[in-house]
Amino acid sequence: MAYRSASLQDRREVHRALADVTDPQVDPDRRAWHRAQAAPGPDEDVAAELERSASRAQARGGMAAAAAFLEQAALLTREPVRRAQRLLAAARAKRDAGALDAALGLLVAAENQGSGPRQALRIAEVEHLRGQIALDQRRGDAARLLLNAARRYEPLNPGLARATHLEALWEAAMQSGERDTAGAVREAAEAARTTPPGPDPPRPVDVLLDAFALRFTEGRRLKFNYHGAFFPPGRSCNKLAAFFFQFFVSYHCDPSPCQSGHTYHSPRADERIGYRYGVFAEMRDASPKKNRCRPTKGK
Repeated sequence: MAYRSASLQDRREVHRALADVTDPQVDPDRRAWHRAQAAPGPDEDVAAELERSASRAQARGGMAAAAAFLEQAALLTREPVRRAQRLLAAARAKRDAGALDAALGLLVAAENQGSGPRQALRIAEVEHLRGQIALDQRRGDAARLLLNAARRYEPLNPGLARATHLEALWEAAMQSGERDTAGAVREAAEAARTTPPGPDPPRPVDVLLDAFALRFTEGRRLKFNYHGAFFPPGRSCNKLAAFFFQFFVSYHCDPSPCQSGHTYHSPRADERIGYRYGVFAEMRDASPKKNRCRPTKGK
């Protein structure tokens, strides 16, 4: 009660005194927070200290604390581009902590910060995160937002554009069983067909994107050839990708054995792939040199 009734200046003096007596080796995060509350205005040193506290909180799994540190760091950042980056990081942490509405509010602030060559990429990142939050909220505009983000990524980061196109296309297909969104599925598939090509050899995410896009635009049956070095053992991302492919094959193939050279048949929406975007992210980051898979068109 006494703290709340004190003036802003008195509160700052209290926080400054507490920061001075807090051992930075024993409790650096508490010290950083007190320093932030004592700051009368933008202070890059304090903001950087808060970022380090956020990293430690994330390592402990404390996403809510990390989001609070990052948001406070953004408030203390003078330079617009750096402030936008910290706001975007805070929004991601808010989303991870389940504070979806708060994350959306931070995205509005991040979108309106700064200018320059990185502005286009930041807007794409904002739109991407909006789409993921819409997915978390089970909103019908998730696929559209993801598709917009994928298109924005295309001239900036082709690899990320393809991964986001896959998110958009998959989400449109998932919604097609609940809403009349056949047009949205085809729009997403046609956009995926025109996106810049992936690397050679392709990543697993590239193979999936090409297969889905062809299936939804042309309805043709496709064949996949799996090579021996596709999923070498010992890497978690390969295990996740292999599991997803196994799930994909079992739910999207003809009844005949779906092994090397299996036939892709009809896509099905299944809510049991609720973690699918985490899997897509793992596949996106997989090394193309160690994850080889080439699609071949069937007759």
